[in-house]
Amino acid sequence: MSRSFLFWLAADGPSSFGMLRQEPAWIAAVARDRLSRLLFHVARNNTFYGRRLQSAGIEWADPVLQREPYRALAALPLVSKAELRRAGLKKFDGGRLNREWYSSSSSGSTGEPFRVYYEARAWARLKYLIKLRARAACGVRVTDRIALLDTTPPGQGSILPSWERWRRISVFQPTASLVTALQTFRPDVVYGLPSALQEAGRLLDSQGEKVRVRAVFTSGELLQGGARAEISAAFHAPVYDVYGTSETKEIAWECPAGNRHINSDVVHLEAVDDSGRILPDGVEGDLVATVLVNRAMPLLRYRTGDRGSLRADRCSCGCPMPLLGLVTGRISDVLVM
Repeated sequence: MSRSFLFWLAADGPSSFGMLRQEPAWIAAVARDRLSRLLFHVARNNTFYGRRLQSAGIEWADPVLQREPYRALAALPLVSKAELRRAGLKKFDGGRLNREWYSSSSSGSTGEPFRVYYEARAWARLKYLIKLRARAACGVRVTDRIALLDTTPPGQGSILPSWERWRRISVFQPTASLVTALQTFRPDVVYGLPSALQEAGRLLDSQGEKVRVRAVFTSGELLQGGARAEISAAFHAPVYDVYGTSETKEIAWECPAGNRHINSDVVHLEAVDDSGRILPDGVEGDLVATVLVNRAMPLLRYRTGDRGSLRADRCSCGCPMPLLGLVTGRISDVLVM
């Protein structure tokens, strides 16, 4: 980890966690300011998006970027992975790839893997701080033992650096081996794909075994109602679903009241129709994300490939972040052999 990353992790920690104690109007103002600054920056320093803004009649000195950033954003066409691949170096800040940037690659489950780059401050916020504050809001403690069921190949990355309480367990191994790893580690919290957790739960049930944890977090696939019930029963714990993508990182998270809160201070989410027009709250459409805090490789009106809706109501849990309706476009096929 670079010194720059560690600096921003410490510097932005208090404000990131404190955001959940602010009023909705305050959070909206922060998001608006970040969008305005981002659009102004890319208009001057990013060839790919600069040309898109120019095609919409917006230059870098146009007052609309400051006064009406959401109108300026809506003037941009939606962008896909394929378009960003073709853009080459033009999609990067300053037209070059910085070796000090961090990166993350999608799994390629819907096609060719896609890599996104982040400067240190964006990586600290999106990869760590936003996730940590959401887990803390659901009762996760710093001292908890956490098992991460992910797509790490078996035999690689067993324990995260310097964190004996975090363990990666590969889902690319027989379910019996996965369950044994869980029983040996004895986690307080489990995080993983719903399908892997469901299979592990079924094996535990058939063997009459138990792995009792305090909370289970799922992500990466659409969590069906039946799967949620099975996983909760198998691990004797509430299940919280997390929605995000490899490219944007965590977009929304489920709170103890059962609602999904959008991390609106770092990502702007839209539901649009087939023509890219913004749909009203409660109407399902294609989900389009704009990451507000990453300039290295900006994502403006990025097609997530998922469908869902936005909600205008507020949650009883007291969290000020806006709500995301059910995401219906993320289903994985499983072949049982």
